[in-house]
Amino acid sequence: MNKIIHILIMVFVLQSCVQEEENLFGVSASERMQKTVAEYKELLTSPQNGWIAEYYPQKNHSVGGYVMFLKFNTAGTVTANCEIATNVPANTTDSSLYDVFAEQGPILSFSTYNRVMHYFSEPSSSDVDGRAGDYEFVFMKVVSPDEIHLKGKKQGNKLVLRKNPDINPVVPNVYFDGVKKIADDVAKFGLFRLLVENKVIDSLVVSDRTMSGNSINVTFTYTDEGIRLYEPLIINGVTMLNFKWIPETGKYECTDSGVNAYFEGYFSSGFQLQYEDFIGEWEMQYNGRSTSSLSTATVQISIKQKYRSFLLSCKEIFSFPGIVLTYNPQKGTISLISQRIEFISGGSNNIRVFAYGRSSGYYSTNIGSIGLDGIWNNDANGKKQITFVDNKVWGTYKVDGILLQLYTDNIYLNNFTGNAGGHRFNNITLTKK
Repeated sequence: MNKIIHILIMVFVLQSCVQEEENLFGVSASERMQKTVAEYKELLTSPQNGWIAEYYPQKNHSVGGYVMFLKFNTAGTVTANCEIATNVPANTTDSSLYDVFAEQGPILSFSTYNRVMHYFSEPSSSDVDGRAGDYEFVFMKVVSPDEIHLKGKKQGNKLVLRKNPDINPVVPNVYFDGVKKIADDVAKFGLFRLLVENKVIDSLVVSDRTMSGNSINVTFTYTDEGIRLYEPLIINGVTMLNFKWIPETGKYECTDSGVNAYFEGYFSSGFQLQYEDFIGEWEMQYNGRSTSSLSTATVQISIKQKYRSFLLSCKEIFSFPGIVLTYNPQKGTISLISQRIEFISGGSNNIRVFAYGRSSGYYSTNIGSIGLDGIWNNDANGKKQITFVDNKVWGTYKVDGILLQLYTDNIYLNNFTGNAGGHRFNNITLTKK
């Protein structure tokens, strides 16, 4: 009997506490949450020109951020476009549904498939997390009606929304053009120094919108004027976040009030050739069908992706557009690695460029890392000459050339001999004409 009375007393006390809470705030916790959700929805839809978003995919911000434009409508739809190609070309808008709902706190969800936003969260054949993006975000902080910070619910990605002004709004394609120009301008520098109060703090390697050194690792997003860091960088009491690119000096100068700091691009002492030096006509020598004599052809190196890659083409020996050469901005070198080439006239056919060792007779069918590095030499006449040597990624056998094979989808058909050069190219050298 005493036990029953004790339980009844506890129920009465709990009911009294709930009533006191409701009396204290005027509404229940559930009603307060719904009110907060409604306020966030109103905040998202209030800018007539939407939001400029900085989105950092991948876990632990291991790669840099990308700029998007997001426009939330009161009807529950959102339009999105991005500076890079996603599942649609760059600066192409896609629409989907969105929602704001309550869990432990308010959640923003891109609730139906959006070809821009969901590009970053789609799984791939090799990784269930794909690009490790999110499509549901927790509201973390409203800095002001003009700036909202959110965090990915699953991967912890950072999403920052900044209001696109009502007066003189930012035009997406103009902003994206500015971003691309700056990204192209600075890509020629693979290395940067950070200087604070004119003192060198660290030397940094640039990759995937990150700068990594001995003591400093920063991640950033390109703006139409420079870069904005993932989070403030504090060095010797100096706090830095925003930097403007000055092309004349090759520097990112900090624009935060009272700060004297900048990232300065430079080339290493062993640097070989700048990107532009590779563009043009070259004489290519190689062992083809014969090992005892060299074949010669005039080849063209042209821009594939500026400051990142080239296309090596030659109508004389290749009946396809060409082979991709990758550029290393830290060393000023090119590489010829195993790759897949879409064969335009062959439907589902494609050409595989495999790393090949003629002395062993073996080749590797791995795509993407095994191959040849180009080493620059000055010959007796002062010409620029590049010799391709084993990049030593394979390790099992020495690579001294490439082998071309024809596939339909992933099925091997034959050695590719649909060109005058045959299917084997060994001991390759290039001499600038």
